Amino acid sequence: MKIVILAGGKSERIKPFHEKPLLKFCGKTLIRHQLEILYEAGGRDFLIIGSEKNQAQLRAEAEKFALEEQGVRVDFAVQTIDDGSAGALKSVDTPKFYSDGRDQGVLIVSSNDILELTAYTALLNVVEKYPDRSVIVGQQVKSYFPGGYLMINSNDELLKIVEKPGPGNEPSDLINIVVHYHPSAVKLMEFVGKAVSQTDDIYETALDDMIDAGHRIMVAHYSGKWQPVKYPWHIYDAAKMLFEKEVRGRVRRGRLLVAGDLEKASSAVIKGEVIIEEGVKIFENAVVAGPAYIGAGAVVANNALVRESFLGEGSVAGFTTEIARSFLGDRVWTHSNYIGDSVIGSNVSFGAGTVTGNLRLDEANVKIFIKDQKVDSGRQKIGLLAGDDIRVGINVSFMPGVKIGSGSMIGAGLIVSRDIEEKKFVSVENGDILVKENLMEISNNRQELMSKLCQKENSKSQL
Repeated sequence: MKIVILAGGKSERIKPFHEKPLLKFCGKTLIRHQLEILYEAGGRDFLIIGSEKNQAQLRAEAEKFALEEQGVRVDFAVQTIDDGSAGALKSVDTPKFYSDGRDQGVLIVSSNDILELTAYTALLNVVEKYPDRSVIVGQQVKSYFPGGYLMINSNDELLKIVEKPGPGNEPSDLINIVVHYHPSAVKLMEFVGKAVSQTDDIYETALDDMIDAGHRIMVAHYSGKWQPVKYPWHIYDAAKMLFEKEVRGRVRRGRLLVAGDLEKASSAVIKGEVIIEEGVKIFENAVVAGPAYIGAGAVVANNALVRESFLGEGSVAGFTTEIARSFLGDRVWTHSNYIGDSVIGSNVSFGAGTVTGNLRLDEANVKIFIKDQKVDSGRQKIGLLAGDDIRVGINVSFMPGVKIGSGSMIGAGLIVSRDIEEKKFVSVENGDILVKENLMEISNNRQELMSKLCQKENSKSQL
């Protein structure tokens, strides 16, 4: 069986973040986590369909994985047709779906849907029972989900996929999850190549066409966890789910999972499930309350509180900082800050006194602009959503759900109540916020930055 991983989407809805398959969780990229889960399910033969932008990094991640695991084979293709799942499949030369020159079964999965191992075992159990039929995974939902709903008969045979029917119009309580098995790559591509629709997803239209042509498609029921990475606030949810995966796979030291040397003050407190990587320092009176992940070389400084949060490599929870229910990428630096219910990229610095608002005054759900449309997040609490390579001055206040684009600088003392695009410089002039292009270079290496500052001070003293 060839496992086809779809990883070539544009990631437009997740801005200010980019390239969902390459987001890092617990020190590993999402594509690495997916390969590990699929490997545990028995997968050995992979085809990753990436984009022109991410193919080199995806290839590096997958090839490293193949070197570390026995019997893994990975091939690659680039999505050149912008038409969702169908476009990804049609971008691939058909022989790449084969092994040893023969037609075979293909399992199609999305790199952006995080599932437990039981999703794949549920599908494989049905495939074993009906080896000549296509099988797709369906999950029961209790509330409306804006996706494809499955109409099935009493034998769990798919009758039709209804895409985004709207609340109250759902044909069932089963939604379509992109874990789809097809016994013949050739037959599948015949239908994908012929499918036409002006309104529905072309790949799902191809499935409906297969049913109309007499092909029987079975539905495997899955009741475990499912976390799509669709919107920026989903990144924190994904971190929680992948943290649980990592906890199961690591050697325990009680509830504390320590990868290497830990420098911890005797007055510091660590409680709950916590993963701590090598070279971490936790200073006097700091508290880390799990579930929490502290990346390699990170620092939790004096009197800092990190709770239910995930800190990337080299990040700093500075003096008296509180980080609550948040995801921080690599090299995020804080000092006397409050970061709540936020998702922060990598190489981001917060000046002292800066805080993130995470709850509206009316306590209504936070709404966020996604592709120029306001989307109800379904959550009362969402803080700051900040991309990579950002500098924030002292005493800045961010309103709930604000997005800051990568490469931007936010001047001191501002109240930021609207989204800021990439590579902007934000300041105040005559009481009004002024937004202009950021022409200043933002260093990607804190040590390099500190070295430059020291050199400047030394040259001054010599003068």
